[in-house]
Amino acid sequence: MKQIAGFPGIYPDVHQERIAAHFGAGWNTEGLAKLEAELATLKTFYVVCFTNRCGSNFLAQALASDGRIKQAGENLNFDSVINQSTRHGFKGFPEYMAWLVNRLKGKENVFGCKASSGQMLLLYNTGVLERLKGRLQFIHITRRHPVDQAISMYIASKTKRWTSIDTGIEAELAYEPNELLRTMEALSRQNATFAVLFDLFGIKAVPVQYEKLIEDPVKVVRRVGRNLGLANLRYVADKIVYERQADDLNAEFRARIHADFGIETIRGASTVEDDDT
Repeated sequence: MKQIAGFPGIYPDVHQERIAAHFGAGWNTEGLAKLEAELATLKTFYVVCFTNRCGSNFLAQALASDGRIKQAGENLNFDSVINQSTRHGFKGFPEYMAWLVNRLKGKENVFGCKASSGQMLLLYNTGVLERLKGRLQFIHITRRHPVDQAISMYIASKTKRWTSIDTGIEAELAYEPNELLRTMEALSRQNATFAVLFDLFGIKAVPVQYEKLIEDPVKVVRRVGRNLGLANLRYVADKIVYERQADDLNAEFRARIHADFGIETIRGASTVEDDDT
């Protein structure tokens, strides 16, 4: 299998670099036999492909809300990998992944994790994806409004409140249109990288739009569940702990950036219907 040595601005990223530095020689080979044995027990290995502030935490919790699968998390972040590997004495990334799959596969032998585009390449280059073949599924969650996502990202990066249950810090939140535009560009580049990788790998990801997830989580969870081989996967609202974080500040920043850069919307005689998938 050919490896993708580099992807400008995407890979190698800080996670790959810190993980490799932690393990040293054999970082991507130690524990391969354990990993292969653990992957063989799975019915489905799914990856939630995400960018920051796209709603992936809510999606992961919604999919896990009826208890049939465990919640996909950011277990590929270097701090999680290093902390757990130090605690358990793992000698390489494959050994860590074997432990992770064993710990987080649900009772129906379905395992999921979240991955940025760089982390998706980490899974590919270390042979994890190749070993799964037909048992592999990708879910790509995006937002209809990149301006809203960038504003949310800007605020969260300042306050450190990445979810509604995070305490965060007090921070000065000045309106910075150029920083918002840079954030939009970075998020767009990451989503474009996912599209390229899906094409290169010859896979079709399950698309999820955040706004439709919010509007009808029951329908979205059921549809994604079918793609994971889980018939009638249910959305259980009482199990959701995350709340929407957008408030008047988000609305103010959106109004200001549209005033700075927008033009009057012109509606013609025709309309465009949204995709209902």
